[in-house]
Amino acid sequence: MGGRPENFPLNNFVPLSEEGASCGVFAGEEANPEKMLVEEEDLLLLKRFISRGLSKMERQVLMLYLGGYSYKEIADSLCITSKAADNALQRVRRKLKEPF
Repeated sequence: MGGRPENFPLNNFVPLSEEGASCGVFAGEEANPEKMLVEEEDLLLLKRFISRGLSKMERQVLMLYLGGYSYKEIADSLCITSKAADNALQRVRRKLKEPF
């Protein structure tokens, strides 16, 4: 596997930009109790990072994007421009690539 354990979610989650990918599924992993526990801990770390490491707008944009909203729908919902929504999502991607 390689790498530090705290980077496991980032190294093994499917990127946000891939179309048709399964959300929250580790690539090439088989489910077993030990791995499920580790995945739960990793998810908790990711949730903490999202709540502490992203701005309010970045969190809102991310949640709407993950909910399947288009950039225009996100922009309309948050009363911002589509470009501002895109910029926020780009910042989220950049921050998620950094180690926690």
